Amino acid sequence: MYKKRVQILTALFISVLLILIVLIVDVNTRKHFGIPEIQIDQLQDLLQEKKEVFVLDKKLLINGEKVPYDKKEKIFYITQSLSESNWQGHITLKDKVPSEKVYIIAPQKDKLEAMAGNSHYQICYTDDEKKVFQVCDVIISGLPIMDIVGNEMTLFSASEKNVSAEKFDIAYEVRGASSYYYDKKSYNLKLVDEKKSLLGLRTDDDWILSALYDDIGLIHNQLSYQLWNEVASLEKTKGNYAVNQEYIELLMDGEYLGVYALSERGDTKQFMMSDNDILFKVKGFPYDEGKGVIDLKYPKEANMETDSLKDSFMDHFCEENDIPLQNSLILIDYENSLDYSLFCQIATASDNTIKNSFLVGRRTGEYYKLCEIPWDCNMTWGIKTYVLTSEDRIYDTEFMSLVIRKLYKKNPEKINYDIANRWFYLRDSVFSEKNIKAILDENFLILHRSGAYERNYCKWPTISVNTGEKNDLSDVSFSDIEEGEYVMSTSIQEIWDDENIYNFVEKRLAVLDEYYKQFLSATE
Repeated sequence: MYKKRVQILTALFISVLLILIVLIVDVNTRKHFGIPEIQIDQLQDLLQEKKEVFVLDKKLLINGEKVPYDKKEKIFYITQSLSESNWQGHITLKDKVPSEKVYIIAPQKDKLEAMAGNSHYQICYTDDEKKVFQVCDVIISGLPIMDIVGNEMTLFSASEKNVSAEKFDIAYEVRGASSYYYDKKSYNLKLVDEKKSLLGLRTDDDWILSALYDDIGLIHNQLSYQLWNEVASLEKTKGNYAVNQEYIELLMDGEYLGVYALSERGDTKQFMMSDNDILFKVKGFPYDEGKGVIDLKYPKEANMETDSLKDSFMDHFCEENDIPLQNSLILIDYENSLDYSLFCQIATASDNTIKNSFLVGRRTGEYYKLCEIPWDCNMTWGIKTYVLTSEDRIYDTEFMSLVIRKLYKKNPEKINYDIANRWFYLRDSVFSEKNIKAILDENFLILHRSGAYERNYCKWPTISVNTGEKNDLSDVSFSDIEEGEYVMSTSIQEIWDDENIYNFVEKRLAVLDEYYKQFLSATE
């Protein structure tokens, strides 16, 4: 009997203990960032007889680091994990004294719902001794947040368990040609005396902060780079990889600047080049009456070999000539040339057909084999001159690269057959509709669930997003800056819906399937 009573009491004790644990866990989950929660109806009593002050921009800390703060809008930004409903990191006060307290006002929505809806939380600060208070808005972002103040940068990112902050001394400058004049600037970013891997990207001290101002939907560069890198992974020649980039939200000197892409640089490291290789950056091939610019990037000083390789390329592919096809094929990595042209074709990458590419001369014995790699892919996937186009671009099959266009003139039948074969090879893998849409899904999910997509276009309303309207185009205004440089006028009102690019992909693939099928059937 005694033994049975002990068993009952033990079971009762365990039950009570489990209930207590559940209650404690529930309290902790409601204790966002490790600070107590108060209800909105308790706020008036808490603030009674207290005077409003503005001190939190100097005092509010997340895991010991100052929380990024937009001075104009008086909003704090804290990064959180997109994959976890629980909260990461702890909020504290700098130089806290016993009379100071900080609370989170009970949110109406859970964390993931609030992030996706770009809903603000509120934090309340009080000092009972000084009889002061401050209530401020906090945005919870699912993207990493970069906060630049003067020449110091702090990069906040969230894992499933915590928020981390890395601090660096930096130097930065505005970058770009025509984009130099955009309202939303891109930047070159230099880590001073330190090489570091940021957000899982390569280890380096030189970085690019791309504003994506002319990348409507914030998606065209990311889709292009990811898709090209999957193509490059199938090539026999390794190293023809475009840059990798990660979305972030940027604050600079107390101002929220929107969504940026933290990007690697296109250089010898990225392209896995040897000391004997040569790298050119193409800003414009001589084409029709254009002047064209092909800059030497590596080695730093031109020599007989760099000049000879550049002249040979110009002779074969930028001038009218009678050079036999076989001679021209010696100069290029033919598989890469086919891939690059098909990339331009599928993405309607008009800029990348005649400029916006890297030329990597890889030394193979006595010769160099030239490979092409894309960069700056903002005008792709149906975009033309910064705006959406009508459906005629879907049916345009003239997006051959300069190299393939010249080879085609020498032997149309061979080039048509070879590029058609390569098309259907890639259609079974990286160019499949399923794969391309998966890349879009992945990136749009991050942009929307983080709330950053909506915030970016609230900050930069030049382009209206997600209106639900299709193919409603408006005129583009340009300002002539100097020597042919043009910038996008702030008067542009583009209509964008995410479905635009999905619809474009579906129709474009079907068009190109029919187009390339004819070249295979013609040889049967």
